[in-house]
Amino acid sequence: MKYFENKAFTSSIRKEYLDSIIEFSNMSFPNIKSEDAYVNELGYPLTLNKHEDISFKRILLSKEEGFNIFRYTFTILGVIKMSGLLFEVDETSPLVLMQHGYVGTPEVMSNIYEDRNTYNYNDIVKRLLSLKVNVFCPQLLMWSIKQYGVEYDRVILDKKLREKGSSIIALETYCLKEIVHFFKQKSYKHINMFGMSYGAYYTYHVGYVSDELKTLWGCSFLTTNTNFEEMEFNTPLCDVIRKVFINKDLYITTGDHDPIMVYDEVYKFLDSLPNKEKIVIFDGDHEVYKSDEFLKSIL
Repeated sequence: MKYFENKAFTSSIRKEYLDSIIEFSNMSFPNIKSEDAYVNELGYPLTLNKHEDISFKRILLSKEEGFNIFRYTFTILGVIKMSGLLFEVDETSPLVLMQHGYVGTPEVMSNIYEDRNTYNYNDIVKRLLSLKVNVFCPQLLMWSIKQYGVEYDRVILDKKLREKGSSIIALETYCLKEIVHFFKQKSYKHINMFGMSYGAYYTYHVGYVSDELKTLWGCSFLTTNTNFEEMEFNTPLCDVIRKVFINKDLYITTGDHDPIMVYDEVYKFLDSLPNKEKIVIFDGDHEVYKSDEFLKSIL
């Protein structure tokens, strides 16, 4: 891949997203209820039962050999500016929403920063592109402040939203769901969603509320710890995963010496699920599973 960016270049994009969430948090929300109790617990806008208008800006960043790179910025609910990188091979091929984890970014995951290091993402975007799959990598509110310099407090923002009947997870899950719907209107063969770590947490939630995804893959997020970085994991995550696993085409992988896993609880939970062939415990750490054969099998 010839294209690369420096980290300072994308700071303004992350700041625009943060500012839009702050603006959203200062708004008044309608009292809309869902038929699903868990969706009601998460709150607005996930309780909306229809698709809202979504606009977008698309910029061509690079023409590479075999694919093009675009940066999309979506305007959702008239205010939220969620951006992401699209690696487009062919609009008639499948599309994967590949979701980064905590302190991650689309740029790190896709190897376009100067250091050319994807860390525990194990070149997942490059590997998907080699299989002739389109890849869209959205940016969520969980980048490293130390590395990117755009300061935010996710916990405080989440508390403010919850006081008004919303939450960060409701807002970002809704935005991802709407982006899936946007791409569904195009000519892609089908749409999948894969997520690493905290990105798997979002994958489970988008799978819970969207019927427009073909295959889901949650990699290295099965903790039942409710105090992880003081985030909002006070949710019945196992119930969410179980429902998605039973009703959707969900695959789960986890390294056998992942330091964030509480293995007694994880193994007990995995053992309670059907379709054991869709669960892989691999020799590894907190990382994306490296098997290309596995990737081919789920696409």
